[in-house]
Amino acid sequence: MGGATPRVTAAAATPVNAVAPVRPVQSREQEGLGEVALTTASAGASAPVDIDRVKQIRQAIEEGRYPIVPMRVADAMIAAGILLRTKP
Repeated sequence: MGGATPRVTAAAATPVNAVAPVRPVQSREQEGLGEVALTTASAGASAPVDIDRVKQIRQAIEEGRYPIVPMRVADAMIAAGILLRTKP
């Protein structure tokens, strides 16, 4: 075989240790870390939002009538990237 060692595959079928039981995941509120999520959720509650306009846009998207202009999307993505890199 030109110096190659054969593979040993029989040992891989036998687990070395017993599998530990899985414990349920705690939510962030249970861990005491829910403050950030609550702050983010409450921030949207105070933002000025035109609910009727949002409904119109959602309906247009569902019906396939919402215009997507690739140049505007690209410009917005570039602007967001620049804003993320600038220091306050």
